[in-house]
Amino acid sequence: MRQHQLLRVGVIALGLLGAFHGIAFAGPADLALKIPEPGTLTLLASGIAAVGGISWLRRRKK
Repeated sequence: MRQHQLLRVGVIALGLLGAFHGIAFAGPADLALKIPEPGTLTLLASGIAAVGGISWLRRRKK
C-alpha cells in the first residue's frame, strides 16, 4: 500500500514538472518569435495530408 502511494506522488510530481516547464527550469524568458523552417512545415503538411487521405479512403471503403 505504501509503495502505491509513493508511486502516485512521484507520478504527480513528474506531471507537474512537465506541465510547468518554466517553473522547473528557471531561465531567462525567451521572447523571440521562433519561425519553423520551410522543410519542417512541408513535412508537417504532408503528414497531415497523408492522415487525411488515409481516413478518407477508410471511410470510402465502408
